[in-house]
Amino acid sequence: MDSPTSSSSVANLYYKEFLADEGDLTDEEVEQEAVTSIINLYGARYQRKPTWYDIQQIYEVHSNLHDLPGMIGSLDCSHWQWYNCPNAWRGQHTRGDQDGPSVILQAVTSQDLWVWSIYFGMAGSCNDINIFEKSPLVEDYISGRAAKASFYANGNYYPQGYYLCNAIYPRYSIVMKMFRDSYDEKRAYFKKVQEYLRKDIERCFGVLQQRWHYLRNPYRA
Repeated sequence: MDSPTSSSSVANLYYKEFLADEGDLTDEEVEQEAVTSIINLYGARYQRKPTWYDIQQIYEVHSNLHDLPGMIGSLDCSHWQWYNCPNAWRGQHTRGDQDGPSVILQAVTSQDLWVWSIYFGMAGSCNDINIFEKSPLVEDYISGRAAKASFYANGNYYPQGYYLCNAIYPRYSIVMKMFRDSYDEKRAYFKKVQEYLRKDIERCFGVLQQRWHYLRNPYRA
């Protein structure tokens, strides 16, 4: 796999050469060409859904590190504050537990911070359930487009893996909710492991906000 430094250098070089050759283009045309260049550069390796082979590797990592077979990744949502939200849209983008209007990012990440599923732009008034049920993640499973890889746990066969999520999500076969109560030693241990693994998605959101400042700062409509 190419290192981030070398990949960034190639992208920066390509972008500078483009600007030098096409200095008479408008900002919109330059932005479109830059986005196209990024897709061409990174798309084949990074901007894709996992294959059956990828999921098998994810299973192996999570099973070896955390003793959780069949776990594909952690699923969660994060609010992105929209300080310059138009007044006509503020109602549908505002929730009482948020400081002003926002849009929501739903992401899935594995232990190595591979973010291979992103659903962005839902109104801030929605909750995690609304977003999950409308996201391409669920649609792909319903339509059969999602890659499936079976696994065994405690001698039982399961046709597909699952995502670790918090307790608000519905009872679907592709999600494993956090335990609310741990009334015995086995559940207490499992809940501890779940809480530890949930830090993967929180760490992912933190890395995105630190690495790409436009996710942390206000953006314009």
